[in-house]
Amino acid sequence: MNDKELFWIIIISFLIVIALAIGIIVLYKVFESRILTEAKEAHQKELDHKNQLISNTIEVQERERHRIAKDLHDDIGSKLSVVNLNLNLLKDSIEPSDKTDMMIDHIELSLSESIKHTRTISHNLHPPILEKFGLKSAIESLANEVTRTGVLKVHVDSVEEWKEFSKSEELHIYRIVQELIHNTIKHAKASDVHIKVEDQKGNMTLQYSDNGKGLQNAENGKGLGLSSIETRVNLLNGKMHLDTKRKKGYLITFKL
Repeated sequence: MNDKELFWIIIISFLIVIALAIGIIVLYKVFESRILTEAKEAHQKELDHKNQLISNTIEVQERERHRIAKDLHDDIGSKLSVVNLNLNLLKDSIEPSDKTDMMIDHIELSLSESIKHTRTISHNLHPPILEKFGLKSAIESLANEVTRTGVLKVHVDSVEEWKEFSKSEELHIYRIVQELIHNTIKHAKASDVHIKVEDQKGNMTLQYSDNGKGLQNAENGKGLGLSSIETRVNLLNGKMHLDTKRKKGYLITFKL
């Protein structure tokens, strides 16, 4: 074997080694890509399954809330009203005296408060105004109800026409606002809440802020009921941004 033949044998062997190395790299990349794709698909299936379970759980909860609200309004509320009517009939049929008048007045006040609380609980569980007049009216009504209590002033600044959502989507958005107000009352020590709603190219932007003590860190945000809010936002295919750098007050923005 002469030098020329040896040279070509070395060159061919070198090319074969390079080709094998490239083939191995390509196969590894294809295999790695396939594994990543399968992992992503499995993760997405897991997320879809988890979201479906959460969606089903929330749906069951809302159905149960609706049932309890109906029972409170139709059964207990009606019975309390009948008791109140019978009490008035009894009041007219007995001899008046300071003692009996005082007792009846006390019972009437207790009944009146019970009827009012029953109606309030029923409406909080399942707001009838949401079904009858829509999301905008329901949130404005909620703001007015909270403001009337004197615990918190809730201001709503919104466009005249809101983007249309399905009934289930409207309920999710209403629950988000309801939960945020509840968190402010319970944790923030605030006096004012501002809810700003805008329609940006067919997408609804909802900004919620209060003048309370704010968040000490991002973890505290999760402790304020944001997990259930985040779940509902995900079910709406929306996005939310919590301003954790805000030194005073609380600010969260939703794009739905």
